[in-house]
Amino acid sequence: MRLTIAVFLASIFAIAAQAQTVPTLKVLPWDNHTAAVSLTFDDARPCQLDIAVPELEKRGMHGTFYLLISKLSRFKDWEKAAENGEEIGSHTMTHQHPTLLDAENAEEQIEDSVHFLSDNLGLRPFTFAYPYGETTPGLDGWVKSFHFAARAGWSDNFYVVPADNTDFYSIPSQVTMTATTLDTYKSWVDTDLTKSAWTVFQIHGIGDEKSGWEPIPVETFTGMLDYMKAQEDKGLWVAPFGTVASYLKAQEEFEHARQGTDTHGVTYSWEVPPAFPDGVTLRITAPEGVNLFQQGVKLEAEDGVYNVAFDARALTVVPR
Repeated sequence: MRLTIAVFLASIFAIAAQAQTVPTLKVLPWDNHTAAVSLTFDDARPCQLDIAVPELEKRGMHGTFYLLISKLSRFKDWEKAAENGEEIGSHTMTHQHPTLLDAENAEEQIEDSVHFLSDNLGLRPFTFAYPYGETTPGLDGWVKSFHFAARAGWSDNFYVVPADNTDFYSIPSQVTMTATTLDTYKSWVDTDLTKSAWTVFQIHGIGDEKSGWEPIPVETFTGMLDYMKAQEDKGLWVAPFGTVASYLKAQEEFEHARQGTDTHGVTYSWEVPPAFPDGVTLRITAPEGVNLFQQGVKLEAEDGVYNVAFDARALTVVPR
């Protein structure tokens, strides 16, 4: 009997030791692209429905529209845009400067905006854009209660790379201006690709001076989209702010996952952050000689890449 137990325990320890030697899995940045860019639009301007949405969809692209509730109209059009893949985010009720808000007003600006979009458009905004690109501790606290990421404004570095310390509530953005040339916007994209980073465009008006703050000419806007489309062959990922942010956040959570070893192999487990969208999938590579499982189902690689469901909260690696 003792010999049988000893053999059994030895086999367990041998399997566990084998599992512990499984090399670290690698998450492919930017959904397996070279770099990412997000086009964001502020204030719910009509030109964004009339120009931005059709031009984006014509090229198979999608952006993020931060709706200012006090300026919101054409509800059905915004609903349709969301159904077609555009991200809808929150931009407060009235666009007051954060420093002018007391505690009660800060709560109302955030919570009421989220509930308004949910009640009237049937949408849950997962990301937020700070009015004037600025915040205060009071406003920031409410933003974190309802969103998992937020777009800020000015920064000394507009190119975000995967890191352990990404501040998801202060993602910088580059502001488009009426006088800025198309070549400048192209250079933003080129720099982004060179750095293998993520950069965010902040856009307001498009077209004439009545279309919004610092409107950019239509031909400049469409030229910018055409250039981004051409760079997709170089690995540029043009995707909404929340799509890119959720992938990056999931990547960081996975890379800090807890590891547990048992007779089956090594299990990576993690938590899904609050106010986080469903359906995020990580692209992961694994060394040869292992199988990957989620919720008891074996994953199959496509061209050496596994699609790992972040919602599943765990991944088991088993030696073959």
